[in-house]
Order: sequence, then C-alpha cells, then structure tokens
Amino acid sequence: MDTYLQALQTLLDQTVPHCRHIGLRVLKAQRGQEGLGAAVMQLKWREDLVGDPDNGSLHHGALTTLADTTGGLAIYTSLPTGTPLATLDLRLDYLKPSAAGGTLLCHAQCLKRTQKVFFMRAEIYQGPADLEDSESDWQHSLGAPSAAPPLALATGSYIITSLGFAPSLQTAAQTATQTAAAHGEAP
Repeated sequence: MDTYLQALQTLLDQTVPHCRHIGLRVLKAQRGQEGLGAAVMQLKWREDLVGDPDNGSLHHGALTTLADTTGGLAIYTSLPTGTPLATLDLRLDYLKPSAAGGTLLCHAQCLKRTQKVFFMRAEIYQGPADLEDSESDWQHSLGAPSAAPPLALATGSYIITSLGFAPSLQTAAQTATQTAAAHGEAP
C-alpha cells in the first residue's frame, strides 16, 4: 500500500472506529477531473458480519457501511484536509446476496458537486476469499471489477457541514497530509 493510501487508512481507522472494527480497507483513492474523486475499498467476509446464517451472506448493514464509506472517501479526496462531511442520503439496491467466504469490493465515484453538496454512485462486487489486497489482483481475478455482476448498487449525497471535526480528527487529518507530503504524494 502506498503512503497516501496508508495515510487515508490511518485517518479512517482513527476517526471511524466502526469501519476499523469491520475491517474496511482503502485500496484506491484519487481526485478526478473537476474535483470529482473516486475510491475503491474492500471488506473481507467474516463470520461475525453474517446476516443470514442459512446462506452465510453478509449483513446488509456491512454492505451499507462499505458503500457509504467508499462514497464519502471518493468525495473527501477532492476536499481540503479536515473538511467535515456528512451523509445526507444513501440508497442501496441489493441485487443478490453475497456468498459465504468471499471478499467484497466497492467502487465509488463522485458524479457532481455543488458548493456544499456532492453526489456519488457506487457498485459492490464479490471476489474469491483468497484475493489479495490490491486492486490489480481484483482486475486479474475478475477481468475487471465491472465485468462481474454487482451485488448492490448505491447512490448517495453528502454535505460539507459547519460543525467541524473533533480535535482527534483534525490531528489525524493533519498527520495523513504530512505523511503524504513527506513522501511527495498528493493528499
């Protein structure tokens, strides 16, 4: 994992303990044209995240967290470090249950931004359980993640809030930015 992605992972782990607890991993995050970012995150199957013991599929709450966090990260990449962001609306359409033992991958992209409101879409796919942590492994395994039928589709909107971050989040964001800058990588 490169330094910028590691800094984002650390920021996420320190500021959103739930995401750390369920094992969300940042695989890719980049600012796109006109500040419309994109992100890829992973969630590995675990027995304690199962929602249906009969078939071993993951709880929809875990998929919702994956989509929401990946969408937020796609947007966060285009904002100044430490900008407070909140989910306004999130819709997930579950197309099929996840299979027991697989690894989930979510691709999210910011589609539009206004002065304070951002809109994203995301797709969640499933790959084999033994898949490594890099997106290139997904592309090798699936041809390309978008070539496989998705488990779920998501759309969401997010807003820059006026509440500000807690001191611990500001510190984590500054640390992430300083780490990336020290290695010559764009935050």
